[in-house]
Amino acid sequence: MLYNQKVLHYYQEIIDPKPLWQNDAPFTVTTHSGDKSSGELVVFQVKLDSHNLPIEARFQVLGCGYMIALVAWLSERVVAGEFARLENLTMQQLVDEFELPKHKHHSAMCLLDIIKQLSEAICVH
Repeated sequence: MLYNQKVLHYYQEIIDPKPLWQNDAPFTVTTHSGDKSSGELVVFQVKLDSHNLPIEARFQVLGCGYMIALVAWLSERVVAGEFARLENLTMQQLVDEFELPKHKHHSAMCLLDIIKQLSEAICVH
């Protein structure tokens, strides 16, 4: 399977990922999506500043190159202060942006699930 340039870019950016924070770390939101038994699991964490704005993101991914690239892309957007714009993101936009083959659409669904969880947690946090 040949990945497109966008997927390769984000996949290759993950050279030395930072470890996840402890579950009880202050100002940290942790989300999970996917299922290990299906071969795709994402743990995504965001550290918030005193104004509840994301300032750093970390993640662990069990999955294919598409899933890793999507989560790396999300991490970049969250840290760049673009989280509010992601709340209206659609699956079709992700499919188009990353040229996801039909059998990888579940990766986009996992990413949207993470965005939803983060949105709910940050509003409540």
